[in-house]
Amino acid sequence: MMKDLSVPPFSSSSLENNRDDREAILTALSTAAGSIPFYPKAMKVACDNVKELGGMELVVEACATIGAFEAITKLVDATGKTLHSKREDKVHFAVVRCIQQRYAIGAALAAIVAAAVASSVLRSAR
Repeated sequence: MMKDLSVPPFSSSSLENNRDDREAILTALSTAAGSIPFYPKAMKVACDNVKELGGMELVVEACATIGAFEAITKLVDATGKTLHSKREDKVHFAVVRCIQQRYAIGAALAAIVAAAVASSVLRSAR
């Protein structure tokens, strides 16, 4: 019998309404996974806490996410390239600005499309 996956497994937890507790438990897992030197007992305790929070599915998902970030970090480190802080600041500013102004940008694009359609209609009316 297939399990119903339409609702995340952790949603029925007693910690459902306490986001800070969930974040703390997941953060403890990532801290244990990234500790140098590695402490297997700390990892076991962190995994057990995550399992209690959301079942084995959440443990697997969290560990896969931690592994993916670790792999990307190693890949970027291996290139030897660094992002210049000025460029990083500009990119960050641009992204934040676009998110903040998404409605204004959408309205501006809609106005451009409306002007193009109106121009096309006026040209065809001649």
